[in-house]
Amino acid sequence: MCSMWKTIYTCVKCGDDRTEVTNIEFCHQEECESSNIYENHETETCEDCEEPEESNYVYD
Repeated sequence: MCSMWKTIYTCVKCGDDRTEVTNIEFCHQEECESSNIYENHETETCEDCEEPEESNYVYD
């Protein structure tokens, strides 16, 4: 089956400055038999941040 999923991680504990660190994984299968598209976007991690918490998770 074709599936689309997206995971977003956000970290906002970076000292006095409210900095968001987002880790987005996106997988989309448009044509199940032959076409796969994978995109992975990751930003730098805050030095003083705790481990990123999973804020949003979508799975269709």
